[in-house]
Amino acid sequence: YTPAFAWGSCAPMDLNPDNDLAPECKARERVASLLLRNGRVTTRMAFAGFRSDVPELLREVSVSVLPSLAEGLSNVVLEAMAAGVPVVATAVGGTPEMIDDGVEGYVVSPTELPARLPALLSRLYSDRRKRQQMGQAARRRAETSFSVGAMVAAYRSLLGGESA
Repeated sequence: YTPAFAWGSCAPMDLNPDNDLAPECKARERVASLLLRNGRVTTRMAFAGFRSDVPELLREVSVSVLPSLAEGLSNVVLEAMAAGVPVVATAVGGTPEMIDDGVEGYVVSPTELPARLPALLSRLYSDRRKRQQMGQAARRRAETSFSVGAMVAAYRSLLGGESA
């Protein structure tokens, strides 16, 4: 499975000191540097950095994990789902609205994630059929609920036009 862990670095615009994300980006870089110095990085880890080819990379990913403490409507989750990748994510922000637990992936409280993540990943990695079913369900959900077409239909319905 490639990679078991992917670490996205910050985009160049995120490193602007006036940007609210700058401290988070610097923290990520410090953690990556510390892991590299202490030999904690394995061949199953990838520090991808800023990438413009995310859909192509996601074709190689078996499971996407989003261990956030805070989110809005996560693009990471949407991109993984659109690529047909099951997601294990924390139940924060809009994530529970995106993933039906046990169908497109798993949604776990942030406090339970450290204890539950190994078993959930083991279940998905050992059961190719389950992983594929969840990935297919995730792709369908992304297309029917979060695609541009789905959003246009929802707005039309809301504004009294054609039904969704």
